[in-house]
Amino acid sequence: MNRFAAKTPLASLFRNIVFLLLVAYLFSLFFIWRFNLSDTESTLKHINSTLSQAVRTTLKGHDLILQGLGQELIEIGVLRRPELGRELIERMKKIDPGMAGFGLARPDGQLVLVSGIGPEKTLPNLMQREEATKSFQKAIDQGYLQTGRPYYFKALDNWVVPIRTPIRDSDGKLVAVMTAGYKLVNATTAWSDADLPTGVKTVLLGENGFPLFVQPLPKDDSNESFSRFFGEAVDVEQFDHFKTNLDEASFSKNKYVKGLAEKGHYISYDYIPEYDMHVVALIESNAVIAKWLKRAVVPTILFLLFILGGGWTFVRAVQRQEKTDQEISQLSAWQEAVLDGASYSIISTDINGVIVSFNNTAERLLGYKAEELIGRKTPALFHDEDEVITRAKELSKQLDEKIEPGFDVFTRLPLLYQIEEREWTYINKNGVRIPVFLSVTPLKTHESEVIGFLGTAIDLSEKKTMLANLTDSENRYHTLFDNAGDAIFLVKDGCFVECNPATLEVFGCGREEIINSTPQRFSPKYQPDGRLSSEKALEKINAAYDGKPQFFEWRHLRCNGTEFDAEVSLNKVVIANNVHLLAAVRDITERKEIEKKLEYQAKHDLLTNLPNRLLLHESFKHCADQAYPRNNCVALLLFDLDRFKEINDTLGHHVGDRVLENIGPKLLDNPHQPDLMIARLGGDEFAMLFTCDMPIEGLTKIALDYAEKIKEPILINGMKISPGASIGIACYPQHGSDSHDLLRAADVAMYQAKKLSLGVAVYDRKIDGYTTKRLALASDLKQAVEEHQLVLHYQPKIEVATGNVSGFEALVRWQHPSQGLLYPDAFIDIVEMSETIHGFTLEVIEIAVRQKKQLSEMGYQQPVSINLSARNLLDDACFSSLEAALKQNQVEPGQVEIELTESAVMHDPANAVNVLKLFYEYGVNIAVDDFGTGYSSLAYLRQLPVFALKIDRTFVMDMVKDDQDKAIVASTIALAHSLDLKVIAEGVEDDEIISLLGDMQCDYAQGYGISRPLSFDNLVAWLGQGI
Repeated sequence: MNRFAAKTPLASLFRNIVFLLLVAYLFSLFFIWRFNLSDTESTLKHINSTLSQAVRTTLKGHDLILQGLGQELIEIGVLRRPELGRELIERMKKIDPGMAGFGLARPDGQLVLVSGIGPEKTLPNLMQREEATKSFQKAIDQGYLQTGRPYYFKALDNWVVPIRTPIRDSDGKLVAVMTAGYKLVNATTAWSDADLPTGVKTVLLGENGFPLFVQPLPKDDSNESFSRFFGEAVDVEQFDHFKTNLDEASFSKNKYVKGLAEKGHYISYDYIPEYDMHVVALIESNAVIAKWLKRAVVPTILFLLFILGGGWTFVRAVQRQEKTDQEISQLSAWQEAVLDGASYSIISTDINGVIVSFNNTAERLLGYKAEELIGRKTPALFHDEDEVITRAKELSKQLDEKIEPGFDVFTRLPLLYQIEEREWTYINKNGVRIPVFLSVTPLKTHESEVIGFLGTAIDLSEKKTMLANLTDSENRYHTLFDNAGDAIFLVKDGCFVECNPATLEVFGCGREEIINSTPQRFSPKYQPDGRLSSEKALEKINAAYDGKPQFFEWRHLRCNGTEFDAEVSLNKVVIANNVHLLAAVRDITERKEIEKKLEYQAKHDLLTNLPNRLLLHESFKHCADQAYPRNNCVALLLFDLDRFKEINDTLGHHVGDRVLENIGPKLLDNPHQPDLMIARLGGDEFAMLFTCDMPIEGLTKIALDYAEKIKEPILINGMKISPGASIGIACYPQHGSDSHDLLRAADVAMYQAKKLSLGVAVYDRKIDGYTTKRLALASDLKQAVEEHQLVLHYQPKIEVATGNVSGFEALVRWQHPSQGLLYPDAFIDIVEMSETIHGFTLEVIEIAVRQKKQLSEMGYQQPVSINLSARNLLDDACFSSLEAALKQNQVEPGQVEIELTESAVMHDPANAVNVLKLFYEYGVNIAVDDFGTGYSSLAYLRQLPVFALKIDRTFVMDMVKDDQDKAIVASTIALAHSLDLKVIAEGVEDDEIISLLGDMQCDYAQGYGISRPLSFDNLVAWLGQGI
């Protein structure tokens, strides 16, 4: 009984001890579970925070690099000549091995330069690639760096994450887009080199939920596996509850993450708003439980062993603490690897400015070892003290409070949630000054308490060197300018006060003869227009002083008394608060000679040197003016050689040319008609124009005499050749009111003579069956416009240098209900002579603009050219019709061009200037068509708001075998370029012509050798073939 009683307290005590131990054990399990969760949360948040910071730092740095690189490439002209930027972009690729490559694209998406890809390869258009279009367009729309979906880059045999940033000029206009890419496999970015704890997975998501990066990468590294993972979007809306309060809800337990994890996970989330990116770090719930169970083994064993002794429990507790410390050390090593792997200087401090971390790049940049500074020094050690003082004064003024020079200079704005990014000068251990771009951001706890600051610095030394080189280049440019070939001088108070060496050469005198002399001394008394030089010069000078820049042609006088033609520009400039005139004089004597030759070539046949059709029409007015007072008539005889084709086919074209050369002298050998004109109209057609007072019978006799003279044998290479001729006669005013009517009448008569073998025939309206047909077509034209029978075919134009499609010329066709598809030569002259032209032009404009909108929606942004006639320039409603069509279809003015023939522009130059200015000021480009078939002054064209000349096909088609045509084309291109005009060559029939045009630096080309005119549907199909 006593023994039992004695045992009961011991048993109770034992039970109590066991109970207390059990309670302690269960409490320890609960405590370990809570510790495990807290440890997991801290680990994931730390990983997520470090990853977010690394992403921000890396993207911000590369944004600066891409901006700088893009600006450099634009400034050296890479958009026009990509090869100029090859060395720079390849050097940048070597400097930053973490990037897969760099590229520059135009705003339409066309890549012009890519590192690692030579000029022999065709570069893609990013706006036409599904995986690149959205990020490219977003970069343009948002105006700052954007990331895109990962895709496989075949040229690098790697998956890349693209980044793109827009490049703008000084006016803020978008000029290009810089693009680059991070490698996914074997990546070296700051966020890809880390050693993650077991079971932890990190993912970067773009705004649309597509994965940008994952670590570790999928075990199956095949393209199919990567395509599945990176090609499927994750539902980012499931993270919306995180975005509402990142500090309180950045960690979630047992969360099922759709698209990333099929089981319950613990996740940590962060959102990077400036790049619209989602950062997720996650670990499976099973892994957390396994880790807890693993940790629970120790207390379980301790519970069992505690009965044997507390000493063993203590040992196990020490072991557990050591293991925890090891894991924390591993995380610290991971963070250090991220910081040291960055290519930028990263320095963190505590709240008082004492350095806490100092990465490898900072060591290399500043020459200090981390252990020399951490916990001992502040960033003031390597900052320029004068810069810090100056910045303190700036901040004091900006914030209206006293800011002392010191650490507060760097942290005041970040503490106020403002950006602190600017250039500073670091001074390294050896005293070398290093320009850097420094960004300072605060480091916060989860409770938003600031515990320190992070400074990221980019070395600007190389960029500064480039800018210095640019400045040196500008100095060289000014040196070249001082040695320019144009005479340049300053005028003050009516006298020359300074001039360049070229002035002395142009005017042929010494400096002392020019300085302090007046402009009138170097001008003849009268200008070519008959006005006094002194009077006209004063008018130009006063206009320039009024702030209106002057550009004009002038007849100058050299010191030796010889006259020469020049182009003069006058501009008002202010130097040292004194008003001057800056004058530039260019000797255009040689150009004038070329213009005279061009005028002669434009009005004469190159083979026979006889006047051509244009000069014939011009001479008619002179003949009509002479005939009218005397009541005489103007006779037009049209000659067409008989059997000339047989001569060409049998004896060769060279013999045919010799025959044609002999016709003119035969016809000119007429002492009774000294004022007659003989013109070659083309082929084997010749025309004779003269005034006379004889009846038709007399003209018929003269024509018969000429027919006999033509039959006289011509001796060529020992052969006698006797060509015949059929002659048609028409007289003004009986048979026509102008030269065109008269020529058509003579043509009808000539064909009547040839048809009936009459030799000579006089025009008779009874045999002119063409009139009825023309009246019928004229009647149908109104119905054609009303019933929308007009259709447009488009002939593509290309850039000669690149072969890329640069635009489309709209050519009208008439789908006649009974005659089928009619081409312009069948009806366009009727349109221009009738009132139908107004509705006709409006219909063509509306079709062209509507189909241009369709092309733009398909991704083809090249402009469409619309042809206008001389009568359209007299129609006030023409501009209004185009403006209304563009607004209705929401088409930009720059996507439409206007083409006018040279004769249309020069028909009424004064009115042409006024009307064309309306189109130009609205934003519509203007080109002069069929240039060379008429005559116009290039200097006058320079004053018109035109951007391009189109050289007529007659000069282009045969220039490969005709040296005269080749010379005309080359000189026209050179002269146009000297006036800042683009050149378009028509009639390009083969690659040989394109190659020759390329050698001449012609800008654009079109012709059957590129493509025939195509219906709209066929044009779309042609473009779809990638031609």
